[in-house]
Amino acid sequence: MTHRGMRFLTPVTLEAAECVLKFMPNEFDKITFLNSGSEAMEFALAFARKATGRTKVLSLKDSYLGAFGLAREASYTSKASALKIDYPRCNESGNCHCLESYRELIEHVKEQYSSELACFALESIMVSGGIHKPCTNFIRELCKVLQEAGVLVVANEVTCGLGRTGFRVGYQQHSISPDIVALGKALGNGYPVSAVMTKSSLEAKVSTVERYYAQSHQLDPLGSAAAKTVIEVFKEEKIIEKSQKKIGLLIDFFANLFYPFI
Repeated sequence: MTHRGMRFLTPVTLEAAECVLKFMPNEFDKITFLNSGSEAMEFALAFARKATGRTKVLSLKDSYLGAFGLAREASYTSKASALKIDYPRCNESGNCHCLESYRELIEHVKEQYSSELACFALESIMVSGGIHKPCTNFIRELCKVLQEAGVLVVANEVTCGLGRTGFRVGYQQHSISPDIVALGKALGNGYPVSAVMTKSSLEAKVSTVERYYAQSHQLDPLGSAAAKTVIEVFKEEKIIEKSQKKIGLLIDFFANLFYPFI
């Protein structure tokens, strides 16, 4: 069976849900399968608004979060008056001074907007916006301050997830614990399937009516089977470990090049 009505679950979908949740580094226990990364991010942002009762979305100015709706408004491609803030770009592992320069911005965001913010939508590396890696110290502090103020962190792992940064999910490089995570692209290895993960404690804040979402291919058996198989291959073939080794080799290679234009 490749498709069924959205009100009916199939065994493979339940198996895929358990498989993906167990593979993730944080203790997520709720998941739904959708089609595209844009759809997953739109679902995640809308869910954050319902769970918090707030409306605004914060993002970094070079982020790409989706092709339509709330996600597009918070992306660099939109001129909408969404909250898109500057950030330090840094490849240092904790030994930088970025936070000193940007602490005032973090405090400004907290004092001016936290009471209205539903979530901070984070792309762990801005890819479509120009391959920018935000400073880990900055991201860690910003997430800490916002989560203490009741703002949810939504991790957009559609592009950076599943080994592409050497981690299972890109936000691991920042050592943060997001509240909601969107997966896509590599999750289906070419097949159009995406997922949104969260926790039951957060879902409990949203009524059954508000959680309702109607999409013809939500939780489809074929998409679920693709996601389950991809995760099984990741584990069996140790894809994450292999990517870490290759990243190390590439870093060594580029470090030994002495051309100023690289």
